[in-house]
Amino acid sequence: MIDKTIKNEIISIAIGSLLFNIIVLLFCLILFFTNLCKIDIIYITLGLLIGFIVSIIYTYHMAVSLNKSIDFPDEKSAQSYYTKQKFLRDGLVILFFIVISKFVNVTIAIFGLVGLFGVKVGAYFSPFIKNHIQ
Repeated sequence: MIDKTIKNEIISIAIGSLLFNIIVLLFCLILFFTNLCKIDIIYITLGLLIGFIVSIIYTYHMAVSLNKSIDFPDEKSAQSYYTKQKFLRDGLVILFFIVISKFVNVTIAIFGLVGLFGVKVGAYFSPFIKNHIQ
């Protein structure tokens, strides 16, 4: 299903995302303890944790979708499949955070999206992380 290269990529993106979330959390802790931030630190931590978990699921689904689209016989059907999967993935993530903001807490949803942004940071630093892991 997923080969070793893609597993390593997912792990390196997860490590980069985790480092990003830790930096954001430390920044928020500094603001919280200097009384520059009035948001409860529990909501920030929970939001970042949820965002990190969603980012791992997001990255895994992206890898599986890309792997399956490679098996299609022609480029058009592969591109169509991957585009549908991307809209499904993005739509579910948006719906998930809307439900969290509506029924749980807006702060958790906002910091969940910040935690999800760690996928982008993890992808940028993925080659650097892979070189230091191996």
